[in-house]
Amino acid sequence: DCAHGVGAPQLKLLLDTIPDKYGIKNNTILVNNDVNACDENGDSKLNSLCGADYIQKERVLPRVTAAESDVERATKASAWCSLDGDADRIVYYLPSSSGARD
Repeated sequence: DCAHGVGAPQLKLLLDTIPDKYGIKNNTILVNNDVNACDENGDSKLNSLCGADYIQKERVLPRVTAAESDVERATKASAWCSLDGDADRIVYYLPSSSGARD
């Protein structure tokens, strides 16, 4: 979960650059990674129902914005990481069966 922030393009670059020795590339799904995403009112989606701060405070999974196939894969993920909007914090968590994070 990239919180639609500045960390998204850098995380994609990192994933494209590192060797796939441990299968990280094939098992990583970037979601909420459109830094230009806006809601129906034209407001930025930055940190909106996603991102490290939201996850930490609300203890729920982020609302996922991604390609439909990635949304399905992401909702089945066994582990998550969320950046905050300016990418200076990351939260690693495991989803529970109720959709909350543990």
